[in-house]
Amino acid sequence: MQRIDLLCKVLAPMALGFFVEFFPIKYGLLISALWNVGSYVPEALFLLAIYRKHRSILSKPAGTEDEEAKLGEDEEAKLGEDEGEGEGAGGRRQEGPASIGGVDSAVAGAPVRKQRWWSAIFDGFEVYGRQDGMLASLAFCFLFLTVLAPGGLTSAFLKSRGVSDGLQGVWLGCSALIGISSTFATPRFISSIGLVTTGTVMICLQWLVLIPASIVTPFLNDTRPLLILIFLASIALSRFPLWGFDLAERQVMQVTIKAGERGVVSSVESSLTNLFTFFSSALGIIVHDPEYFFIIVVVSHLAVTAAMLTYAVFAYRHQEELIMVNQEEPAHMWKDDLMAMDDEEE
Repeated sequence: MQRIDLLCKVLAPMALGFFVEFFPIKYGLLISALWNVGSYVPEALFLLAIYRKHRSILSKPAGTEDEEAKLGEDEEAKLGEDEGEGEGAGGRRQEGPASIGGVDSAVAGAPVRKQRWWSAIFDGFEVYGRQDGMLASLAFCFLFLTVLAPGGLTSAFLKSRGVSDGLQGVWLGCSALIGISSTFATPRFISSIGLVTTGTVMICLQWLVLIPASIVTPFLNDTRPLLILIFLASIALSRFPLWGFDLAERQVMQVTIKAGERGVVSSVESSLTNLFTFFSSALGIIVHDPEYFFIIVVVSHLAVTAAMLTYAVFAYRHQEELIMVNQEEPAHMWKDDLMAMDDEEE
């Protein structure tokens, strides 16, 4: 899926960049809008087909509701005994889980207390915080506080420095190609040097590769094309370790999170990535002058530094545990990819 996503990121910016280089931008925007509208119907049909095919996984296994109801009934019975209501609990229990699903006919119509939204958020972060892979996930989230990546703020800054739309399109395409190459190389790194070590190498490599971009940013202008090329190359090359770390972090989360908590943990992680993305955009509003864009770049590199240090703490704490997991089931999620590549080589 990531390769498909990255392939689209190769073709789309290059095509649009060259189009607006020779035609008015309003036509490019019109084509982009029509493409999004036209793709809505097939996307909706594909999602509906996926839902229908896997509808069974949305249903609880047989007996689950009965077990939950019985557990809730036992808890309420115990609560009633503690309050001296053991024998007369039937008419007084108004909020117990035993009333769900029609198990307790005496309170079948009683209202069930709903969890407040702030309580749900707190519970979600509590579940997230007790995960073994929490620090790895937090390191991944830090990487979203950045402008050292292809995006709106970076493109606007490059435009102010005289970089043409065509060159930016080529740059975006090359960045995506480098990211695609990482999806082929990372499985082999994981199999050879281990999951945690791969993540450590990738995040440290990203920090190093982005140093030139951070250094040259204050000196960028249209009279120094070499510095602009250094800036573009630094960010493009950083896509390799970035996507490698992304794949390693995903497998860490799959290995360390219990199946019943993956939905909650993934939702919290997604909310944190959106929060850091918001902070990045807010910095663009606060520091809106292109002459001071280097300030946002420095903050971005500090965020990568924080990600590197956070993941280093995680690796130090859980290196041996995850090595044992990998020895028992080495890189299971990459077996198909490795077998396919071996077949191609043969």
